[in-house]
Amino acid sequence: MKKQLVLAAVFCVWICMPVQAGTFRADEAGIWYERDDGSYPTGWFQDTDGSWYCFDENGYARLGWYYEDGKRYYLGSADGRLFVDCVAVQGGKYYRFSGSGVAEETAADYSGWLWDGVYWYYRRPNGSYVYDGWRDLDGNRFYFEEGHLKTGPAEIGGEKYFFDDYGYQKKGLLIWNRTFFYLNDDLSFVKGEEREVDGVVYVFDADGAGRVKNFSVEDVIDKREDWPYKAVSYIPPENEKSELFKTCDQIADQILEQIVNDGMTKRQKAEAIYAWIRGNLRYSGSSMTRDWVQEAYQGLRRGHGDCFTYYSVSQLLLSRVGIPSIEVVRYTDNHHYWNLVEIDGVWYHFDACPRRAGGDFCLWTDAQMEEYSRQHGGCFAFDRSLYPRTP
Repeated sequence: MKKQLVLAAVFCVWICMPVQAGTFRADEAGIWYERDDGSYPTGWFQDTDGSWYCFDENGYARLGWYYEDGKRYYLGSADGRLFVDCVAVQGGKYYRFSGSGVAEETAADYSGWLWDGVYWYYRRPNGSYVYDGWRDLDGNRFYFEEGHLKTGPAEIGGEKYFFDDYGYQKKGLLIWNRTFFYLNDDLSFVKGEEREVDGVVYVFDADGAGRVKNFSVEDVIDKREDWPYKAVSYIPPENEKSELFKTCDQIADQILEQIVNDGMTKRQKAEAIYAWIRGNLRYSGSSMTRDWVQEAYQGLRRGHGDCFTYYSVSQLLLSRVGIPSIEVVRYTDNHHYWNLVEIDGVWYHFDACPRRAGGDFCLWTDAQMEEYSRQHGGCFAFDRSLYPRTP
């Protein structure tokens, strides 16, 4: 099965380069990797998650087909990640990639799992692909959406599900939309009881939604190994908010009263907030502070500001309708800010700041942001390892 095949790549010993901590970066010339000491690798390189990359003599990731010592390899066209232990289609032909990434053309009538660098697909013997819905394959049950394997949290038929990166249903303590759930070994939800996990006591209601009893939600999320990303922007309890924060909330609520209602979905509310900000703020190229609450107040009072102002006002309005947000910063120069927002358990980019080249960046995916960024001088270059993935 694909999960075991992909994990086997971690044990490749054909390249003996030690793993070193660092960060992937991008500029107008391509993708590169900066080690903590400021240096960058060339040649073959293994990241801390076990993935392999190949950098040229200038330190930029090779993309697409690469030939070495009479063998050919494929490095993802978007991120340079080496294809291993999978079958993929390139140029209309099917290739099987070994555990060391060596490609061999395979039969055109191949059936089974296919990998495109982002999603898994399943090709039937008759050449058609598994599309939407539940499917029993290889002795396991998987869910497909828009033709590809579903991963991450999902709500299907009114029920909540959690899938890992290979489409298997997850068990144990899980987080969705900043709410905790616990799935037993039989995949049933713990409901109507307390349960202690790693010293944290969770109280689960009759629907299975849990809250933290003896810690703050932020403390628990920050400590959990399954949240290896930048922290969600913290919104303190009402009794801990400053007077300025409370004033901002009052202003925000007056705005929201005019543009959203209880009958709208969170996606519709986010779209309404985006439209309001675009229509009521103007870009002036400067902000007063880097404290988002203070800048949200200044932005709403003055009616103008820079990208941090747009981020801050977005953060304020989104928080008042229950939409969590993470601050995203362009890593090439740290001079552009936007929001990554969670809508029904799924993350999307939200950048209300206008650009000269145009565009509405409301609930965009990673792929959309990166494609626009490639066409416009790396304007949305961000470190994907710091943020949860979008669809």
